[in-house]
Amino acid sequence: MELSRDVRAALDRFTLTPYEQKAYLALLRGGAMTARDISASGEVPYSKVYEVLGRLEAKGWVESSGGRPSRYHPRPPQIAARTSAMRIQTEIQEAERIVLDELTPLFEEKEVREKPNIWIIHGEFSVLTKLHELASRTTDELLIAVPGSVEGLLHALQPALASLRARAVKVKMMVTKREDRALDALTSAAEVRVRSQMFGGGVVSDGREALLLLGEERGRVATAIWADHPGLTQLAKDYFEYLWREAEPLP
Repeated sequence: MELSRDVRAALDRFTLTPYEQKAYLALLRGGAMTARDISASGEVPYSKVYEVLGRLEAKGWVESSGGRPSRYHPRPPQIAARTSAMRIQTEIQEAERIVLDELTPLFEEKEVREKPNIWIIHGEFSVLTKLHELASRTTDELLIAVPGSVEGLLHALQPALASLRARAVKVKMMVTKREDRALDALTSAAEVRVRSQMFGGGVVSDGREALLLLGEERGRVATAIWADHPGLTQLAKDYFEYLWREAEPLP
């Protein structure tokens, strides 16, 4: 059995080199083997096989047992893939932190930012990306209104809220359904209130930026407006605070 093009491409995304892929496939075919057996079965040069197996073990795709010589075992694909995904996610998050810490101050030092005051954003992925970008810039207060029609947004907000909580940012959130299961995870990072009805929704960051949700398709965000226009942002904040005063706190 040869690996399909799609599987090879997926393993590439998990940072497995061609030799690492061959070694892992040899183990899946043959079970526990020595390095010499893997070299012969997987067509991995013997001069490289120990280095290849060491990297595979570090990445969570194989395990080794003691003895002379050592024998190597393949980890189940579902466990190996999940381990790699978590490792890569951790590395990306650390890279993101370094980039934001060092480059954001350079961007914010510019006296004139080369961007318009208002953008129209189409598509759920683009809207959620803008939401996370806005949340990452928040330093003091984030106001969030989530209408019932796009309550799936609550789940997408959880990673951003964890980061905000770590930075001691104050978060106020209004929702329309008290029984939403996502609320259990959100209340530890935000002050949550409930309204029986809400027309539209959006996010206001530090009173300086606003992301207004305009439409939805099958419970997903379809279109939004982002703005740092002072008048529009202040209007969005004032409207949120008006609704907030009449919303019911969670017990």
